[in-house]
Amino acid sequence: MIKQILTILITFAAPLPFWLILLHVFLKRKYFPVKFLSYISIGFLWLITGYFAFKYQNLLFADKFQPNLILQLLGIFVVIIALIIDFQVIKNLGWKRLICMTEFQRKNTSDQFVTSGIYQFARHPRYIEYILISLGLSLIFSYKFLFLFTIYLFLGFWL
Repeated sequence: MIKQILTILITFAAPLPFWLILLHVFLKRKYFPVKFLSYISIGFLWLITGYFAFKYQNLLFADKFQPNLILQLLGIFVVIIALIIDFQVIKNLGWKRLICMTEFQRKNTSDQFVTSGIYQFARHPRYIEYILISLGLSLIFSYKFLFLFTIYLFLGFWL
């Protein structure tokens, strides 16, 4: 059951760094269908990633490093920090902005940058949250792939 949940999390997070890079390129254009297609594309990326992640699930979770209580407690602490960041993001932005509903609304007023709350410390706190969750889960469950996935997320979001 844990492997299935972790595979779902990997499926969700894997295409995000590079999809966001492409999304930023597409959103520079004001043409609505390009924006709409860029949002639809994430669904296709999730389907493709999910197919391969579940197909090769045994390979992904084959290697483990030696678990120990200190690393597992550190992992729990890191996941708690990530959940606190998530709560702060939801509190600052609200659900509509988090699921991109404001981008689909046609209005003449432009949104302003949020610079209060968690956003006074990081421009993209959700990126940090995803990296921390991946790191925390790799420490809790001791899967080498999750640790490598954390490095992948860090590099992808950094780019």
